[in-house]
Amino acid sequence: MSDEICTYIALALSLMVVILKVVDSKKHLFNGNKYENTVLKQRHIDEILDATWGKKEEDNDNADNQNGTQSFSVVLISVPNQYKISVLKEIREITFLGLKEAKDIIESTPYVIKENISNSEARNIKNILERAGAEVVIR
Repeated sequence: MSDEICTYIALALSLMVVILKVVDSKKHLFNGNKYENTVLKQRHIDEILDATWGKKEEDNDNADNQNGTQSFSVVLISVPNQYKISVLKEIREITFLGLKEAKDIIESTPYVIKENISNSEARNIKNILERAGAEVVIR
């Protein structure tokens, strides 16, 4: 891919990040939880931008070493009946699983949703699931 095309792609992704940040800051103006998972989408876009511009792995390693533990797991402890549908939707968004698999996760709590992830990603996932109504811990 030519440098010019890479520059245009990076510019478009940067613009998408700005738009997502604005939408995320203004989500209280919208009805429902339609925009709650923009943090995860923004994180994916940030990863693409880092890959495009060649962010060094050393930076990530140094940040993890400062936090102590390098990998974390998000564990779904329980889901009250009235929140099962909203938690189901978020689990499907986070894990990219089908409806049946996500339902099986909810029914078989406690369950490790994701493991060997960074602290910030674990906190993002925990916040999303807690807002949906689940009880979640990070280990």
